[in-house]
Amino acid sequence: MQKADTPPAANRAVIAMNFKMYFDHRQAVAWCEAARDIITDLGTLRDGHADFVVFPSFPSIPAVLDIFAGTGVHVGAQNMSSFASGAYTGEVSAVSLAQLGCTYIEIGHAERRNLFGETEEDIRNKMSLAYENGLTPLLCVGEPEPTSPNLAAQQCIEFIERAVGGVAASEARPAVIAYEPQWAIGAAQAADLGYIKEVSTRLSGWLESHEKLSGSSVIYGGSAGPGLYTELDGKVSGVFLGRRAHDPEALRTVLEETAQLKRD
Repeated sequence: MQKADTPPAANRAVIAMNFKMYFDHRQAVAWCEAARDIITDLGTLRDGHADFVVFPSFPSIPAVLDIFAGTGVHVGAQNMSSFASGAYTGEVSAVSLAQLGCTYIEIGHAERRNLFGETEEDIRNKMSLAYENGLTPLLCVGEPEPTSPNLAAQQCIEFIERAVGGVAASEARPAVIAYEPQWAIGAAQAADLGYIKEVSTRLSGWLESHEKLSGSSVIYGGSAGPGLYTELDGKVSGVFLGRRAHDPEALRTVLEETAQLKRD
């Protein structure tokens, strides 16, 4: 199993894939087997062009870890408990995920907040538990409604500040910040390119000088798919894929464009 203490590499793109609950277990296994063959064929991860992280549902994590063993692919969980342990029926702890071999944890997705009532206190606790257990947080941020890039960036920055408020500077490591405008999640297309570039640039600049988060990567999600990473012209460090990559061949396209951008 992979070590659960490997932060994202600053010189590589971060490509992530969130299954949400679209795939059942058999579909998740089939997708991952196809993705493994694509990754092996392309050599994009082996050549150091990108880190790839996949987020399956809880029951599929052990099988997905086995499928990607030795490939350099990171496996993460879509959620975890905000409690370390205890009488919390149905919850899954950070320590269990790390013991399985997960290296990433998705925290603060808008669907968790809007549909399931996840609070900012929950998110703070999860960030602390992630670092304590060697899991790299993929923290989802994004404004709820379209606004100016400046205001959107400020809302994201304030959210991130609150999310890491309980993390000691001595424990923090680089994270992945997934910028996902909430109004673009599940939309027909991604947000305007200029808008994404400006918000992401502001976030990256702020993160670089942050005591706890310097070296963190900013990737874009929210109806992201093949071609978008190229169109964003280096203003983000990768993309967070969802339904537009349900066909594994979409992953091939994204990894090919990632390799080309890194070579250029």
